[in-house]
Amino acid sequence: MTTKPPTPEYIFRGHNGEVNSLTLAKNDQYLLSSDQNGIIFVWDMKDKRSIFKWQAHSGAILYIWATDDIIISQGREGLLKIWDFTLMLQGESTDPKFQHLVESLHFCKFSSVSFRSKVMIAYPKDRDTVVISEALSGLPLYTVKCDELGIGACMSLKLFVSKEQLMLLCGYESGKTSLWAINDSKANMIWLANNHVEPVLSMDVNDEATAGISAGADNNLVLFDVNQNDHRVIRSTQIKHHGVSDVKFRSDSRIIATAGWDSKIRVFSVKTLKPLAILNFHRASIYTIGFTQVDDNQASERDESGLIIDKPKNYLAAGSKDGRISLWQIY
Repeated sequence: MTTKPPTPEYIFRGHNGEVNSLTLAKNDQYLLSSDQNGIIFVWDMKDKRSIFKWQAHSGAILYIWATDDIIISQGREGLLKIWDFTLMLQGESTDPKFQHLVESLHFCKFSSVSFRSKVMIAYPKDRDTVVISEALSGLPLYTVKCDELGIGACMSLKLFVSKEQLMLLCGYESGKTSLWAINDSKANMIWLANNHVEPVLSMDVNDEATAGISAGADNNLVLFDVNQNDHRVIRSTQIKHHGVSDVKFRSDSRIIATAGWDSKIRVFSVKTLKPLAILNFHRASIYTIGFTQVDDNQASERDESGLIIDKPKNYLAAGSKDGRISLWQIY
């Protein structure tokens, strides 16, 4: 008996343009998505409906990110905007709290992380320079610039925290990747590696901040250590088709997913980097993916004392050039 191919559990429809970015907020209660027309949607994950939308930018949005309180968005027009998410949910304001200019010529997306009760943000200043600032004040704190000859433009960023230390991964047009430690006074480069032969378009770090994953315009998928003074590849594999727009760890660090230019979502085991599934629904390139957990009253079990507890389901969301967002239940 043949096994039926996997299908999405739900399709979010509402965007009239390419879905370029998505993120989860408030303990995954809400899904936020943005498109090439500059519009951001907020979706309720319980009933899968759009709560509201607004015109955030005059043109395409490159990236969005959210905490419980704020939303940060980056437009192709070169503006980085910060929005008060709490006020928006209350229907009080759709005006940005703060905005400033960033370099968007090379499609490099910003990266944010919560660090010491502050939201830190890394964004491109020019072709090969990255600025790290405190998001709410906009005050630039550090400048990161790689002087390697032929390094090319910075194409992707990943800001993260490891052992109370602010860290930054930079992926470049040349295919190289650098890791930086952000100290109180300056940024120090820990290593520079050449894991790709074409631009590095996306990177992620697991929740434990022990491993990173990179992908890009070539077909290499590289898992590497981020806790070493010297660069060390843990394992790597090659995807059948070139071009990955986005790559993400699931929170339990057991699986990785990639968003393919060939319209396919691929799921890999972190332990082996062997493919576990190919999710095929969209009619055009996948631009963005994200893992989430959704509580389901039907997915419940009893604990040791006999009490019934809700068991959340693992989901993967993907946004595509075709304007649709698919939601998949996986493992």
